[in-house]
Amino acid sequence: MKYTNEDIEFAIRLLHRREEVGDEKTQAWLSVPGHQALLDELSAIRRILSAKEDGVGSEEELLLRHKKRKAQKRRRILVAWGAAASIAALAVVFSWHFFASTDEALPARQTPKKFVELTLSSGKQLFLDTKSETSESGIPYDSINGLDYRATAIDTNSITDRDSANLEIFNTLRTPGGSTYQLTLADGTRVWVNENTAIHYPVEFKAEERKVRLRGEAYFEVRPDARHPFIVETNGAEVKVYGTAFNVNAYDSTRIQTVLVEGKVGMRIGETGEEVILRPRELAEYDKGEGRISVTEVSPYAYIAWKNGEFVFDNTSIEEIMERLAQWYDIHVFYASEEAKRIRFSGILDRNDSILHCLKRMEDTGTVRFEAKGKSVTVYKN
Repeated sequence: MKYTNEDIEFAIRLLHRREEVGDEKTQAWLSVPGHQALLDELSAIRRILSAKEDGVGSEEELLLRHKKRKAQKRRRILVAWGAAASIAALAVVFSWHFFASTDEALPARQTPKKFVELTLSSGKQLFLDTKSETSESGIPYDSINGLDYRATAIDTNSITDRDSANLEIFNTLRTPGGSTYQLTLADGTRVWVNENTAIHYPVEFKAEERKVRLRGEAYFEVRPDARHPFIVETNGAEVKVYGTAFNVNAYDSTRIQTVLVEGKVGMRIGETGEEVILRPRELAEYDKGEGRISVTEVSPYAYIAWKNGEFVFDNTSIEEIMERLAQWYDIHVFYASEEAKRIRFSGILDRNDSILHCLKRMEDTGTVRFEAKGKSVTVYKN
């Protein structure tokens, strides 16, 4: 379908400045055939841009990406008309590669969203939904506990660009929306990786510090080793571990949260060196814009329940709840009024349930009503 510039600009406003667009006008626009598909496409591009450490990107960049994607689609159509179906399929693969984001520390994502992806130090990418492909890496694997690096043998002869045999080599694990994953690092540290997350880690720890890099969210149970501190690097801050269990949330590049379940951790700001030591049941939040760390006492389970397949809400606004559901279920959320955003809930939802089942459970309280159409959900206050 051919979209006008007005259609594209309206969709961008919905994604970037939803408060400027009235709900009546939004519903009328979405009722036009093809507009939902346009919104889904721009939202997918926005998610790719948001994987970068510098944020979501400008509206101009979003518009440019969409124009490039439309041009690419036209080229694919021409190929499909004049060649075999296999060539058309190859064009689809190329289109995904063309719009993949890049990151110097974390290799570019080039796989369909449904796969958990393992990128080896060689650059080879494996999909972790099949044992046969995972076995190619030589890393022990099972469907319940995930990858286990404790007994992984490293072929040092395959390392061609190194200063010494002690150089660490890194793998990268990426999870898509709606999926979590577990792995055990070479030192015995266990990691639960939440959705839409990338973790960059050594295949074998050889340096004085055990460092991993995180973008997204993960829960760690760190194997104690006083001589080799464990450090999680993310978005300009570090979490230094002293033998502990904790959760790090770094989805937002400007705000990082660490919740300590047991043991001891310190959150340190990279630019200033300021460090705050946490006690169990405390949450440290680093606001990159303000350049400071705040500490509050919390109930940790609400922050780590995701690894057990649950959403836990404790007097949480419907706006925050729907943000989390939107990320997990890949939906777009709209509000009939500002009052609807401020409705609050406490309770537990199963992440394995359908989105419609979750919405029904909240509707049963009698305080809120949802209208679902395609991948869009509108929230009304009863």
